[in-house]
Amino acid sequence: MEQMTFRNNDMAWDIAALILTPPDFDPKKTYPTIISVHPFGSCKEQTSGEVYGKRLADQGFVVIAYDASYQGESGGQPRWVEDPTQRVEDVSHVIDYAVTLTYVDADRIGGIGICGGGGYILSAALTEKRIKAVACQKVGAFGAYCDGMEAYGRATASRDRQLVSLEDWSHSDLYDKQEPVSLAMDRMVPFLKQHVAGEAAQAKAAG
Repeated sequence: MEQMTFRNNDMAWDIAALILTPPDFDPKKTYPTIISVHPFGSCKEQTSGEVYGKRLADQGFVVIAYDASYQGESGGQPRWVEDPTQRVEDVSHVIDYAVTLTYVDADRIGGIGICGGGGYILSAALTEKRIKAVACQKVGAFGAYCDGMEAYGRATASRDRQLVSLEDWSHSDLYDKQEPVSLAMDRMVPFLKQHVAGEAAQAKAAG
């Protein structure tokens, strides 16, 4: 795990991020990469990085978990503002940086968002064409952002979409409880491997 900050040319402040890499990581190779967006009021060291980010890295992805603008170790004033427009823009800024890394495959980028982060990554994906697929854990419903069920219902252009319900587990359980997180990952990882890593296409080409 590497902790770093970056500032692209069109940015007025730094973004702080964690870069998580797969086991036996080789910087000379390229990897499918996941942008991990934290919940409202959270930070990169919590659910987006330490829980889902680490598990995705263990499955062969490079994962970039970052602090939103105005929050955590990222810059911007005033502090602790939850700015939906900026949160969506942050996703593209992180991708702009990610594609400068030699080990990131620019053609294999996906996103994951937890709670409010799910709303932001979905909104970003509407115009950010570098995102190949997204996975969201209980999309938060606040401000201008829709409930996850509505967003799912409107995603008619998606060639493949899945809705997973984990009965008997609460929204907060999916932040860090081992069993429900593992159940969610059992569905999330194959989906991301197919649509971001392109494993199905690679297997077909090899056969």
